[in-house]
Amino acid sequence: MVFDELISEKEAKANIQAVRTATGSEAAELWLQLGTFLFENGLTDWKGLSAEKCFRTAFAHLEPAPKKRPLADAFLGLGASLVEAEGGYRDPVLEEAIAHLNRAVELYQQQSDTDGEIRSRYYRAYALTELVGPERYPGTERAIVELEGILRRLRRKDDLMFWANAQTLLASAYADRVEGRPDDNVALAERAFRSALRAYTQLEAPEGRAQVYVDLAWLANRATRTGDQRAAQKAVRYARLALQNCTGSVPLELRTSALQNLATALIEREGKQKAADFRKAEQLMAEGIALGDQAASIGAHVMRLNRAALLLQICLDGSVDRGTEVATLLAECESVFDPITTTQWWVEWHRHRSLLAVVQDDATMMLAMAEAVLARTQTVLEQAEAFSEKSALLSEIAQICDYGILGALRESGPVGGLMLARRIFGRLTGVDDSLYEQPETTGEIYLLNPVTNGWCGILLTRGETCDLYELPGVGMDFWADMLDGTRPGFFSGTQGLKKGKGLVEFARHLDHWIEGISGAFGPLLFDLQNDGIDEIVLFAMGGWGTVPFAALQMPEGGRLLDRTRVTYGPDQRRENPVQLTTALQVMDPRLEQAEQENQFLGNLTGACTVLRGLEEVQAHLVSGEATDLIHFTCHGEHDFDYHAGAGIRCADGGVLTARWVFEHARLSGDPIVTLATCQSGLSDFGNLPLEAFGFPTAFIAAGARAVVSTLWPVDDLAARLLLERFYLNLKTGKPLSEALQSAQIWLREASETTLNSGSSGRLRFTSGEPDPLVSGACPFSHPFYWAGFILHRS
Repeated sequence: MVFDELISEKEAKANIQAVRTATGSEAAELWLQLGTFLFENGLTDWKGLSAEKCFRTAFAHLEPAPKKRPLADAFLGLGASLVEAEGGYRDPVLEEAIAHLNRAVELYQQQSDTDGEIRSRYYRAYALTELVGPERYPGTERAIVELEGILRRLRRKDDLMFWANAQTLLASAYADRVEGRPDDNVALAERAFRSALRAYTQLEAPEGRAQVYVDLAWLANRATRTGDQRAAQKAVRYARLALQNCTGSVPLELRTSALQNLATALIEREGKQKAADFRKAEQLMAEGIALGDQAASIGAHVMRLNRAALLLQICLDGSVDRGTEVATLLAECESVFDPITTTQWWVEWHRHRSLLAVVQDDATMMLAMAEAVLARTQTVLEQAEAFSEKSALLSEIAQICDYGILGALRESGPVGGLMLARRIFGRLTGVDDSLYEQPETTGEIYLLNPVTNGWCGILLTRGETCDLYELPGVGMDFWADMLDGTRPGFFSGTQGLKKGKGLVEFARHLDHWIEGISGAFGPLLFDLQNDGIDEIVLFAMGGWGTVPFAALQMPEGGRLLDRTRVTYGPDQRRENPVQLTTALQVMDPRLEQAEQENQFLGNLTGACTVLRGLEEVQAHLVSGEATDLIHFTCHGEHDFDYHAGAGIRCADGGVLTARWVFEHARLSGDPIVTLATCQSGLSDFGNLPLEAFGFPTAFIAAGARAVVSTLWPVDDLAARLLLERFYLNLKTGKPLSEALQSAQIWLREASETTLNSGSSGRLRFTSGEPDPLVSGACPFSHPFYWAGFILHRS
């Protein structure tokens, strides 16, 4: 803690004897010294004592009105020991630690004890970075502010080790940060890690250097997985430097971590040396397993999982059959993992076992693994307090279930696959799968995610019939190729699309994407145009959730939108007439069409309440105040590589996240929620199915009857015109799906004259540069303007 000199082990033993007869402040001082000795030496059970126990005992001996210094030391010691303690979910413990450290800061400030104050602030920041519940991301922001303040006040030469530790903690906080641009946060994290590295080098501390190099390798590996191939080579270099510093007394666990990061970096690195990298990665994993077994570490079994994943990838590439080795690796660690204490690895084990079943064409095992995780889904999700962790676990469970559907199709045909698909969708989205009832003229389409590089499928059911449409060649590789072209548009936001040829390029890729998907869907689309289906309900997860189905091209001409209405599940309600008598608009007045939308909503309902700041929006969403319509006119933010930071940016800069809506919002009045923002309907197609926690599902779970959202950065003017028509259609009594379909067709076919005559605001189609997407007399005919709007019904 903050004692001038730490006691030795001999003195600590003497203290144990002395506390038997000491009382009051003398006993408190002895317990404080013992606690500090145990804490600084990392002793968790020394002669039946722990640092936490010593500091709690010190409190019991302090006088009713103790001196501030011993009291401050006790608060700091107890808070720091709670932060350093290990165990599963620790938010309540960390919150207690923060409370103690708050008191320590106050007391040290009253004594002008800068050293004590700074150390208390450091451990408070440490506690904030360890939170995993709803306060995780705000806690990270507070920790960054705290640590930046500490480093401004702390002179590097005063305590170089403490300075290095603070830099390392700051780097980790930057890496976990949600606010700001991900690239900027990574750069800040790397800079802080490098500052710590220089300090550890000066201190000649190989363990500190090794740990920082491992952290840098992990940071670079994460960047590689999100598409930055330049980071792959950095990850290789950092991991090798970590291994070079794993000498002498450096823990085996740290060396194992360095080996794992190097293996990961080699696997992720692209280039002609791919095969050699795979062989080297496998050798490194074997070395890591041996080291882990030597240390009796669970890390050895985690490495077995990672090696199994590598061998499965080799099997899927078709280069060589390594299935027997995979089975051996998985058998060696099967009994080690369970869904409660080792949740993530238990799920990963089932995912790898499922994929092995796919490789070996073992339908029975595919089904068994799906049933195993479905039976424990609730248990698994209860182990993760953080929203992002729940969604990541759900993604892996969904992938296992996809393999299970493939097994059901192999064993029981389309009907068996459908029954399992319904049960899976119900379990993962929290709805009752026994309620699926649709009229004969409504078709349900279950879009099965790719389970191999070259296969996925579609289930279509209407009435008593169910058909499977296999899509050979439309697998993981197909998605990778198709999505590469559209990602720049999704990332850029509306302003990016307006720069240079951004809009033209995005539209070109969108046309190519629609054409490719339409071709893959050929047999299904042919049947849909002849089956008399007037509405389809899509059950889409993963990459399918990003497809503009309404714009698909029919074999005999026209779009799917022209043949049938399109909506997204879950869809388990009997639709009641829509009443639009009250409205709430969440508005950023700086947006071009915001005021016109407000005027229209006021005229439409007669009562439109306007909210602007994040706090007032959140207050309304938890108030239970009934309304018929909640209309968002704000900027939307979505980053496929940084899902946790996605949200709706309010006028004051605050971000309303799907996570917050899912956890806190409670809506009354059965409202329609319209998200007239960029990409509000999307979730991360790289992690199946994070859309289960996306905005549409979050608002439906909160009580919305339906959600209208968007797939890409929408044009402000097109959005206003389409949604005005949508609301007017609802006013005339049209059902939700028909109201949206009619509005999309109207916008697509409306001439400039029609739009000007029927609009509630001024339109300027002819000013400035001509719109590169406009052809003929219909300004909004291109799918970019109308196909991005989608409807989820509850």
